[in-house]
Amino acid sequence: MLGVPRSDRPLAPDLASTAKGSGWVRETWRVTGHAGDRVPVDAYVSDESISVVVLAVHGFTGSRRARYLTGASRAWTREGLAVVALDLPFHGDRAVPGADPTAIHATEAVVRSLGDLGRVVDLVEGHDRLRGRPIGLLGFSLGGWLGTLFAADDRRIAGLCLCVVGSNARRVRFSGPPLTDDQEAALLAADPATYAPALGDRPVLMLNADRDEVFDRVSALDLYDAFEPPKSITFFPGTHAEWPEPTPVYAAMRRFLIDLG
Repeated sequence: MLGVPRSDRPLAPDLASTAKGSGWVRETWRVTGHAGDRVPVDAYVSDESISVVVLAVHGFTGSRRARYLTGASRAWTREGLAVVALDLPFHGDRAVPGADPTAIHATEAVVRSLGDLGRVVDLVEGHDRLRGRPIGLLGFSLGGWLGTLFAADDRRIAGLCLCVVGSNARRVRFSGPPLTDDQEAALLAADPATYAPALGDRPVLMLNADRDEVFDRVSALDLYDAFEPPKSITFFPGTHAEWPEPTPVYAAMRRFLIDLG
């Protein structure tokens, strides 16, 4: 199984810029990541009391500035949530010209991503406004897969909200030729259902699309069954990326995350 790597490198947080809107401030930080590169992090905070910090992790080909993150981040600051989001390796400001973003699925890149998530939590713990608050993880697709692996090994995460995420182990096993022992071990080492039991009694909310072409209902339920209670799963209308009615989905996320406080 993969674990969250620890780094002795100085975090060296640097506040690169700020932006302001109605009821929110976006702080853009740069911190030293697991591999020694500088990782961009956005922290959405307000002048009001903060009850919960949300570590938001984008999906494949997304970024910390993806629209499905930024709109909610600005709105939620008015309700006591602070949202912190990073660019995963090969994404956003960390994209490498000409590089294939699927490189993030390689084991080395997965470990690097887990280490970077740990560094962002370190940033939260050193932030004057954010330290001492419960931290909930909100992961979309790839971000939920990585988020499950991360939370399984980092007890600083108080709860897990997963959107359009599932386990692919069953599909891989039965959609092709039989797997060798090494292939089976590699499949399980990268599957979130392998790590789900390690969450223990920390709450989990899964929100899945009923016509998801990436993680279908069976895939979603395979992951859900691997978590311990308390847990809940809801299927909403839509595909992996197209949601005709996103408002109730985001309302469910918000309620779950606020309850962590």
